[in-house]
Amino acid sequence: MNKQICALAACVLLGGAALYATPLLRPVGHVVYLSGDPSAVRAARPLWLGIGLGLRVQPFDFFQTGADELIEIQTEDQIGVRAMLRIQPHSAVYLEVPGDTDPPSHALRLLSGAVSVRMRDADPRARLEVLTGGPEVSAAGADYDVTLALDGAVLVTVSYGTARVADPRGRVLFADAERAVEFRPDGTFRSVAMTIGRADRFRSVWRDQIESDFTFDAIDTYRRYADGYLDQLPRFEAAYRQLMDQRHILDRWMEDDRQGRGPRRHSEVTEAEVRELGPTLDQAYEALLPFEANWYRLQRLAQYANAGVGPLDRAVGERLSVAEFFERLGREGRIVEDQMHTVRYATRLYRQQSAALLTTE
Repeated sequence: MNKQICALAACVLLGGAALYATPLLRPVGHVVYLSGDPSAVRAARPLWLGIGLGLRVQPFDFFQTGADELIEIQTEDQIGVRAMLRIQPHSAVYLEVPGDTDPPSHALRLLSGAVSVRMRDADPRARLEVLTGGPEVSAAGADYDVTLALDGAVLVTVSYGTARVADPRGRVLFADAERAVEFRPDGTFRSVAMTIGRADRFRSVWRDQIESDFTFDAIDTYRRYADGYLDQLPRFEAAYRQLMDQRHILDRWMEDDRQGRGPRRHSEVTEAEVRELGPTLDQAYEALLPFEANWYRLQRLAQYANAGVGPLDRAVGERLSVAEFFERLGREGRIVEDQMHTVRYATRLYRQQSAALLTTE
């Protein structure tokens, strides 16, 4: 599998080689606070009974919150990172499965909205990242917030400790109690002075300013996301079709998983299946990452447009009018989201089978 899948890791996932070499079925955290009725997807299927206090969080679980909805997740001690994760309103996130990295690497992928991370007694060898599709934020022993705005801008604020922020060009800045870090879609990447103890207020003012500017200039953001979606969809669909050509492998893995059976320990069979599926899944996952970033930001943009805010109801894009484009998204939405969840599920199963193979060996 390519370096991205190996290095990108779950918000709260198996720390250390010994844990990595066990089947990835153990919980990585549990829900400790809940507000409203947020949704969750596990194994490419909605959790029909919903999210409740104490829900054990599994690798690659996907969570989405609406207005006035919150989820707080506390990680399990055995993963090597002790943290409290708060998924803020209007957010979409999912947890990834870690690669065999040393030191252990764990990550939360933020597709829209905001997340608060409160680190507690982190393993000094472990690292926790928040991945935004733009900047990547990592810290050990810090309390920090990552906010993804409507236009794709990212703000990182810290109330305690220091967070490292790396942008897609490889530039690195550090956020602390006196300095926030801001990333803009035009490539602007800078530190911004902040009053100690006023991080919440700073984020609120920053978000209000972004939304105020967005009200008058939303069409540029719409065009950027819409063009990204239309450009990336053919690649994602082609990669997904190739992955579905391997259903003879995936169906067996999925059936075992849904019946509660662990990965099969027949090393020769598992090795052959992992080797056969790996390159195809690699392509599907690579196609998924930029595509899902555009998709969930477009969903947030659609909510904004439906609220009657900004010029989106009047503006016309270069390919489709806004109304025509969002109508298309509505038709394609369920199918596309199911496909994305399936790719994530297939990636988890691949990791489980690989881990079982390592255990057998």
